[in-house]
Amino acid sequence: MSTILKSVKWGKPALSLLSQMKIIDTSRPTMMLIRHSENHKGQNKLLTEKGKQAAYEFGVQLTRFKKVRIYHTYLDPTMETAKEIHKALTENGVKSEITGSLNLRTVNDPKKTEENMSKVLSSYGVEGKLTPEKEKQLWSRPDNPAKRNFLKWVSGHYSPIYIRPSLDFVQQLTASLMMNLESGEHESMVLNICHDDWVAALLLHWCGIIPEVWVEFLEGFVIQPFGEKLRTVLPSGPIDAEYPYWWRF
Repeated sequence: MSTILKSVKWGKPALSLLSQMKIIDTSRPTMMLIRHSENHKGQNKLLTEKGKQAAYEFGVQLTRFKKVRIYHTYLDPTMETAKEIHKALTENGVKSEITGSLNLRTVNDPKKTEENMSKVLSSYGVEGKLTPEKEKQLWSRPDNPAKRNFLKWVSGHYSPIYIRPSLDFVQQLTASLMMNLESGEHESMVLNICHDDWVAALLLHWCGIIPEVWVEFLEGFVIQPFGEKLRTVLPSGPIDAEYPYWWRF
């Protein structure tokens, strides 16, 4: 029974997604993509204690699958989230393995990325360090800075010298994800733990969906891509999306 996920404001989308697991046809190849759990701000980006507990609780509720293969990115929050979910699965009788890393990056120049976000924040009247109170206020808005920064990225405002174009990134990521999924077994799932902009970019380029506010911790979606349409299970429920023209079967 979840306790941390019910107590934190960002836990609702994760719980809503987990509630959809009962409609998943486990006989079909299944992939889940989620953002990592709650992490500290600033230079120490490791998970908070609540973040670790929430990731563990998330894993406990994936026991409908007999086997879960977990992938993460190169950054610490995704690695830690993977470890906590893996621990929860193995302690609850699921065959789980942290299989490997998603070795892709959207950013070529981190300093330029920070500069771009500073410009976005200045459009909200924020100059200098962002206080926790101001951050909470801004990120609760439908037009929050993270979403605005994302829209500038996917609409081609940022130079590809510094930040990889979103469609190019998603196409290469899709090829990697599908290769990992094709080796899946009956009643197994591939779980990919990544970042908010990754989840948002995949939803946009796969299904034409943009987050209403922004992608919360442990929020994501499930896909089953081996039918006439791309079966996508969101926290709000399932949809069947047309495959993008560039998708390779």
